[in-house]
Amino acid sequence: MMLTKLTVSMALMVSLAGCSDSPAPADAGNDAPPGSDTPPTSDTPTTSGAVPADILRTCSFTNACSFGPVVGAPVDRCVESLVRDRLQGGFSGGAIRRQQIDRLVRCAGTATSCDAFTRCARLDTAACTAAGARCEGQVAVTCSRSSDNVPEVTDCAALGLTCDAGDCVGPAPATACAPVVNMTTLRCDGTALVRCEPRSDGTGVEVREPCPTGAACVAEGRSANCLPAVPVPCTTPGTTCQGSTVVRCLPLTSGMRELREDCGSVGMTCGTVVGGSRDPQCIPAGTECTSPTYTTAMPSSARCEGADIVACVLGRTTRVRCADFGATACGMVTTFAICR
Repeated sequence: MMLTKLTVSMALMVSLAGCSDSPAPADAGNDAPPGSDTPPTSDTPTTSGAVPADILRTCSFTNACSFGPVVGAPVDRCVESLVRDRLQGGFSGGAIRRQQIDRLVRCAGTATSCDAFTRCARLDTAACTAAGARCEGQVAVTCSRSSDNVPEVTDCAALGLTCDAGDCVGPAPATACAPVVNMTTLRCDGTALVRCEPRSDGTGVEVREPCPTGAACVAEGRSANCLPAVPVPCTTPGTTCQGSTVVRCLPLTSGMRELREDCGSVGMTCGTVVGGSRDPQCIPAGTECTSPTYTTAMPSSARCEGADIVACVLGRTTRVRCADFGATACGMVTTFAICR
């Protein structure tokens, strides 16, 4: 059965695990927290089919430190978000989100306190005192609230960009553009995506975001995506499971191309969702528990058990000891559990 253009477009955005970043992202030198923190010894190494230890640790810190501008605060929802990003190679949000997530993971890997994690995660920029965006040197800082210790920050220089009014834009001078509804990617520029970033006054400015190492920018219809630089050809359109790997054969303008998602690398497996799409996809590998249908009233499965958080994470009952992340107790904030 031929895939529709919409299916192809969506699959391009969710099937880019083969385009992973190099081990040392460009902003690595800017993110080490002050001091010589040593990680707790309670974390266990990641094994095949298990929730990645670095993702769970990152989400435990963002929860305990109320640092949720990029990935959210509930532990289970944060893990799901980071797992999707890892499977997609970070392309759902582009190079900026990829840099931000890389930094959170690295900061969580070395920090032993919320102070160290937060200073590292926000690149030692000042806490927010007013909502809005600003530049601190070549670091773009976005404050969603007037009083927020955890702004969303991006090292523009590490991406080869320039900070302008709180946005990372192309090398100076910034190039004006006209934002187009439902189409943010304009074109390819070598191995980079160029999109039009809308501003609050209705104008736009071009943002150039490099593809990860080993990826190339490929124009497809009215859009463009980062895809593996060396294409793997295939012959039959559709999606199948090969063990715990999702294999998609996509009919693109440039020819049939195979894209893979290694579900097992993030604690998932390949299968179908009961009552959902019949196409294979990455689904939780664990069978110990079932996450509830998330609603505004119940945005998380996490609950408190003493000073620990217990949540259903990718089908596994997972316990987070708040004491391991600089907190002393577990409590409910509105509708989900946090360490505090």
